Amino acid sequence: SFIMDLGIFAIPIMLFLGLFGASVATETSDVVFEDFTVPAQWEHGYTAQVVTERIADAYQTINRDARTAKSLKAFGLSHDETFVAAVGERLDLGNMVNAARDQLGMIAFRINGDLVEKEGTWLIRTHISPAEGPTETYFVSGPSDNPEPLFMEAAMAAMRVTSPYVVASYLYEIELDRGTTNFEPTYRALEQAFPRLPAEAHHWLYNLWGLALLNEGKPEKAIEEFHNALHLEPGFPLSIHNWGKALTAQGRHEEAIATFKGVIANDPKKLRSARAYAEWSKAALLLGRLEEAEKVLNKAIDLKPQSSYVYYRWGQLLEAKGQLQEAAAKYRLALLFQPKRVTWQSDIDRVGGSVPPDKAPKLSAHRAATI
Repeated sequence: SFIMDLGIFAIPIMLFLGLFGASVATETSDVVFEDFTVPAQWEHGYTAQVVTERIADAYQTINRDARTAKSLKAFGLSHDETFVAAVGERLDLGNMVNAARDQLGMIAFRINGDLVEKEGTWLIRTHISPAEGPTETYFVSGPSDNPEPLFMEAAMAAMRVTSPYVVASYLYEIELDRGTTNFEPTYRALEQAFPRLPAEAHHWLYNLWGLALLNEGKPEKAIEEFHNALHLEPGFPLSIHNWGKALTAQGRHEEAIATFKGVIANDPKKLRSARAYAEWSKAALLLGRLEEAEKVLNKAIDLKPQSSYVYYRWGQLLEAKGQLQEAAAKYRLALLFQPKRVTWQSDIDRVGGSVPPDKAPKLSAHRAATI
């Protein structure tokens, strides 16, 4: 094929091509947003280009915020915000590049549609056309004086077709950010994803289902789902890691530590080790082994010095040691690196960020076990 003949130049060329157009790449799809048509005589300022870019940007937001997704590769900013795209417009390369991407088989889905207005209500019709197979059409409607949520709904409708796992992951992360446990939308999205994804990808769905159950406080049921994932994909590191988290939630801390040690031992590329060390530290903390918890946290921070998750666990350790101001500083770092996890502000307040240190309670074992 043409891509194979390019040899070592294939990846740079594909990345270069991907920078043109309102395109977003995910693990399983490469998507091109084509024009959404709008009424000809509009005074809203929402031209076809603006509407298309709003929906494409919302699509990228969903993709980016689905932090549990297996791989996220958003191609930067929207079309007219990128330097390369600006150069492409000056050289009139946009159509040529998308044609080349089409020839290379890089475009899996084309998304377009139209927008109409009637009596103060907008109706957005979204067409999702795969490279092979029939086009699917979805409708969203709402008041014309608040159109931004409609753009997100249209993007979500497209994503349910192009990357259904990402939708479930996004909905799951929203609940974590809010600090709430209404995972019914996540479960519905997972149910809808099963028939759309090939069987060899279903272990990802079971794993995410287990995570939602775990965060609902149901570790036994979560383990059943991690077991389902591992039945389909033996040795799947994410489900082994999450099984360890469920063991911690059950109070089986030594078993959990052994599980995290196994994840680290079988992680030559160190993709999951920082998280595993952080979870090991939590189990050690709950066992009262503070020196061990600090030792493994140091290993975690060496691997991922900008990990919000690691800093959060470090804040828990410092809080348990009674070092409340230092704990607040670590919680602030965690929030800095993951600002959407706004519930962490309550941890900052609790340990003295907004509460007098002598009145701030220490972290209880129960509290640590459920975070």
